[in-house]
Amino acid sequence: MNTDTRLVLVDHSSQATPSNVARGLASLYKEITDTVREEAATIMAVFPSPNEVMSNLVQKIEIVDSATEPIKTDDF
Repeated sequence: MNTDTRLVLVDHSSQATPSNVARGLASLYKEITDTVREEAATIMAVFPSPNEVMSNLVQKIEIVDSATEPIKTDDF
């Protein structure tokens, strides 16, 4: 099992079935959205130009995302 699969699966001992992967992705998505909401609230409270800060943050995320290797389907 590759690193990406282990990251997605909540129970690392479970098999990478479609339902387990879907559950893991839903959990990961919720964790990411919760974190983004918390960070956005902090940025709105702290910075005088929160929209610019959020824009820069999103741009940095896009740069990091484009630098990562895509998941290979044959790893499953």
